[in-house]
Amino acid sequence: MQRAQTVIDSLGELLAKLGRNEFEGDLGRWASNLTISGVRTGLVIGTLTAVRQLIGFALEKSLFTNAAAPLTRNVLSAIALSIGPALNILGAIRDECNGTANQQTRLARVATLTLSMAALALTASAPAAAMPALAAYGTQMAFYSFANDLVNLFLPITDNSKANLGGTAASGVLNGALQFLAFTGMNYTAPHSGPGYVMSQGKEPPPSEPQTFAAQLSVWLAQNTDTASDPNPAVQSRANEIVESLALVVGHDFLRGAYNAGADVASQVIGGELMHTLQGENTGKGLRINLSARVPTAEQVANQFLSTNAIRTSVSETIIAVVISATRYFSTLPISNAEVDHIVNTLVAAVVFAGRFGGVYVNERTTPA
Repeated sequence: MQRAQTVIDSLGELLAKLGRNEFEGDLGRWASNLTISGVRTGLVIGTLTAVRQLIGFALEKSLFTNAAAPLTRNVLSAIALSIGPALNILGAIRDECNGTANQQTRLARVATLTLSMAALALTASAPAAAMPALAAYGTQMAFYSFANDLVNLFLPITDNSKANLGGTAASGVLNGALQFLAFTGMNYTAPHSGPGYVMSQGKEPPPSEPQTFAAQLSVWLAQNTDTASDPNPAVQSRANEIVESLALVVGHDFLRGAYNAGADVASQVIGGELMHTLQGENTGKGLRINLSARVPTAEQVANQFLSTNAIRTSVSETIIAVVISATRYFSTLPISNAEVDHIVNTLVAAVVFAGRFGGVYVNERTTPA
């Protein structure tokens, strides 16, 4: 019994050191970083991604079966695209009024706002039906972003790295590559998920066509264009019957969650190492990720939603706007859906890289005098 008690006490102490990231060696430090990030970030991101897909599926199904007018879809899309920029502008005004704004925060906000405006212009100028397609996608991404930051508000995860240009660029490249791989994996192994699954079922693609995102969106756009120009009640009725009887493929939703969680954990741990290594100040302790719990103050709530969330929402909505618009455009070219997917995913990686600078530097505020 004494031996068993000793073993239990040793294991308890080991787990406590693991959770507090107190190991001195690199192996223990990496184990702590991966454990903390995997448990906190992995579980949260994986769960929220699956829930996000379920919400998008339900919303698109409701819009489709209720024959939502293009105006209704356009309004939903415009609201989703404007949330991030609105919060960004409010956050900038708050920083200026509080005297905490500086060149870094201003450039971060301006760069992200420019991305958002470019995405809005791209969507508005894209071929017909691109904006309506954003209705469910934009709404689910807004939910995902706000839910993520709500968790971060009460369970913040931090590390000891400092913002630096080289580390930001390196981690941005890493983030872009990871998102390219994650999006590609989702496209080919979990296509029956979210709004795209509903879109692809109203008028099924030819059996030879893989149900990638490009194929799903092309089907939806073709159907809506055909319906607008030559309405056929029988075909529309049949499409409604198919969508109404559509069942969730929860396995694909959770598989997408696993892809997204894996990309975020790798980005947090490996990207954090890059940021710490290139910061120019060697602490001798290496990157250490830490998790804490708190009851947030009003100041912390404002910082979270007017800075971090403003950038996260803006970049998330920009990504989905680029995906929809680029897919719509490249699907009209004489290239395969697989090639369209690779082009679009490369553009996603570019947006992720560009948005990294705003995400890092928006919180580099000046301490008020």
